[in-house]
Amino acid sequence: MAISSYGQGNILFGNYYSSTQTTGIKYGSGPIAGYYAGSEMVATLLWGPSTSTSVSQLTAVPSSATPCGFGFTSVAPSPSNGSNQGIFSDTTAINIGVGTFAFAYEAVGTYLGVTYTAYSPIFVAATQASNLAPVPSLASDFGPVTVSVAPVPEPTTLALAGLGGLASLVAFRRKQS
Repeated sequence: MAISSYGQGNILFGNYYSSTQTTGIKYGSGPIAGYYAGSEMVATLLWGPSTSTSVSQLTAVPSSATPCGFGFTSVAPSPSNGSNQGIFSDTTAINIGVGTFAFAYEAVGTYLGVTYTAYSPIFVAATQASNLAPVPSLASDFGPVTVSVAPVPEPTTLALAGLGGLASLVAFRRKQS
């Protein structure tokens, strides 16, 4: 019988790295293309083995969901980076295993009834085994990365489009006969 023990490693999750930061999460398409995300966009930390090369190999860290705009609930998408749109930072250390891991974040949000999603690039970073030393910050690893979010089509929208096409085909066939 084998017994496993997992140590707790700490890391700070965020993409905020400088008071003059002008990058962050932006909308890549739709009516607000080029706008920075507000509090409607939530980033979730993903992690996995340091050998992971795809976000599909990573797992969401429970309780890591962090809103953009530093949690200001009234922040809406904006063409400028003012009021920290597109920026998120969780000052609470997230406890995961001790070691070096692959990290990325998933950004998901809904604006004007459209759901948008994006993933950051994957990078490798180490956790801090002791809370006596400064906890490493993922922001320095994310660096100045602009992640564009794109709309995700609703499955019902695709189904309705298919049914509309089918109905048109049936009506056309009836008219010909």
